[in-house]
Amino acid sequence: MAAYHQALSLADTLEAPAASVHHNLGLALHHQGKLTEAIEEFKQAVQLDPNYVEAEDNLKKVQQQLKKQR
Repeated sequence: MAAYHQALSLADTLEAPAASVHHNLGLALHHQGKLTEAIEEFKQAVQLDPNYVEAEDNLKKVQQQLKKQR
């Protein structure tokens, strides 16, 4: 995870597409079962790029998954 956080810092510095970095971090967190953290990363991706359909879809999917677990 440290590498993803470092990538976020670099993305901000280099004006890289930070939305995709947040999305990828969300995917990694989801894969690890860290649903709450994944949701936050997907939200960041969507906030940075409201047209990021894949991030929006993954956000909804993980939110539903978390809801089922409760």
